Amino acid sequence: MKDILIIYGGGNIGSCILQLAKEFLSCKAFVLDSSEERLLTLSKQFKGVENIEFCISKSELESKLIPNSTKVIVDCTPGVNSVNVASYAKAINASYVSLTEHVKETKEIETILEDSNCPNVLQTGLAPGYVNVLGMRLYQKAKEEYHFKRGKELKMMVGALPQYSPKPHFYGFSWSPIGVATEYIEDLEEVISGSLKNRKGLDFDSYENFYSNGCEYEAISTSGGIASVGKRLEKEFDFVSYKTIRNVGHFEWVQNLIEKNSKNKQPSVLENELKKHIAIDNNDYVLIEVNLSFQTRSNELIRLSESLKIEGKTIKGKYLSGIQLTTSSAALEIVREIFEGKINKKGVVLQDQINPKIFLQSKIIKEIYGELKICKNYAEN
Repeated sequence: MKDILIIYGGGNIGSCILQLAKEFLSCKAFVLDSSEERLLTLSKQFKGVENIEFCISKSELESKLIPNSTKVIVDCTPGVNSVNVASYAKAINASYVSLTEHVKETKEIETILEDSNCPNVLQTGLAPGYVNVLGMRLYQKAKEEYHFKRGKELKMMVGALPQYSPKPHFYGFSWSPIGVATEYIEDLEEVISGSLKNRKGLDFDSYENFYSNGCEYEAISTSGGIASVGKRLEKEFDFVSYKTIRNVGHFEWVQNLIEKNSKNKQPSVLENELKKHIAIDNNDYVLIEVNLSFQTRSNELIRLSESLKIEGKTIKGKYLSGIQLTTSSAALEIVREIFEGKINKKGVVLQDQINPKIFLQSKIIKEIYGELKICKNYAEN
């Protein structure tokens, strides 16, 4: 096989990508992980499945690679490792696909990979990732069908939420605790009054409540999820934002934790505090809300919106959580597009550069996210 998928990190997301890859792609797959225990677990899970190999080291992996093949590394390691993994991908002439919401590391990776001979797609997954492509699809639809003149607001919101959420935090971890802490603590970018500006994470000036499917939620601006969309649309919109969705009461509780440790506002410190109170809970669902309001050339104010709820499900006898399925399928669709030459630009490809129609209409995406039902409303001025 000339197409090779390398999954760097065999944890929850890496194992889900591997399972979906065997359902949707025809390629050779390698899992690279330094944990013998994790590789043993995966080898038992995928026993008898063809074209999968597990490697404990880079040297073992490199000894098994096929010359002149198309290689794609999907980085499923913690975001702090992403710069090293991107450098390794470049060294072995492989495309690099990242999932991280880490802003600082992503900017470093852009510099490293700008002269790469392969297409490299950054900040794939759910948020950043799918939600950005969906936001760009609404923007595309406004331009193509409704005589777009000026954007008022593009708001992208995502939350991976437990089916049961106990007091006082109203939350359960189905995603990496350090990933959650990072998006809460780190600074972010937003388009505010037509200019791309920096903002503190969990700034309550960005806080809002809303209802979806009859349930009340809260949302607040957090780091990383906007990806490259803010910079792309800065000149055409008054406001562009990404917000994390939670059950009502969660963010106030987190803010109190942060204030108790005000002298050391590091993601790792908040992670440790969160883990003292919040349990792992893979019985989750993913809520996605994207709203775009704009003015037409005839001065109508129109709002396009999409609301999705994705729950976990069992595939081939193994339960996969909502966050696993949504993150993994979006990354895997990017891998497919690289293998098939639909993404072929050398260097760095950002989320605003993904073709929304190809991505959202793919078999992989529709299987996990379902069909889109973009709603049109006439907004209030």
